[in-house]
Formats: sequence, structure tokens, C-alpha cells
Amino acid sequence: MDTEKTIETLKKIWIWLKAYWWLPIGIVVGIVTLIVLRKSSSVDWIWDWFDRSSEFYDKQRGIIETESEQKQYIRERYEETLGAIEESYSKNQRTLKAEEKEMIKEYVNMFHDDPETLAKEIESAFGIRYVPRSD
Repeated sequence: MDTEKTIETLKKIWIWLKAYWWLPIGIVVGIVTLIVLRKSSSVDWIWDWFDRSSEFYDKQRGIIETESEQKQYIRERYEETLGAIEESYSKNQRTLKAEEKEMIKEYVNMFHDDPETLAKEIESAFGIRYVPRSD
């Protein structure tokens, strides 16, 4: 019984090897090449290329993470600003329209680095006075 399963497994392996013969050969050739040429100075450019690729990957990942953090910061500023304006408007029994919310979003995107200018722009556009929270 076990010999039949073994034979069946070997047949499956043989069929796979006939279809994908290039994969094991490529892996073996690659490993042998790396072992043989590991200490050779003629292939230093390969290791340099691997190092540069790794550095490039790290830089790109850092840029993506920084960009993601900036987007999150802008979203938080937008929500904070929108909340303050809606709170001020609720005191005056007024609600924000969709176009006013879009305008606030544009202001936050333009002035996310300068909160004072952002506050002044919003104050002038909506006729309100922004008072920062004292948490």
C-alpha cells in the first residue's frame, strides 16, 4: 500500500519536473554560481547592485511612509478645523453646505503647515473667529 503511494508521488514529481525542468536547474545553477563567485572580485558589481537595490527600496519605503503620515496629518487638521467651524456654526444655528466643506478642505491642504494663516483664511471666508481649544 505504501509503495503504491510512493510510486504515485514519484510519478507526480516526474511529471512536474518534465513540465518545469528549467526551475530546479536555474536554482541549482544560481546557488552554484553564488558559491563559486562569492569571493571573486569580478562579481563585486553584482553585490553592489544588490546593495543599491536595497538602499533604493529603503528610500522609496521611507518616502511612502512620510507621504502617508503627511496625508494623515492633513486629514486630522481638516477634521479638527471642520469640527471647530461646525461648532461655531451650531452656535449660530447654521449648518455647513457641501461646497463650504470642500472650500475648508482646500484651505487645509494649502495651509496645513501654517495654522495661523489657515485660521485667518477661514475666519475671513466664513466670518467667524477661531479660538483654539485649551486642552
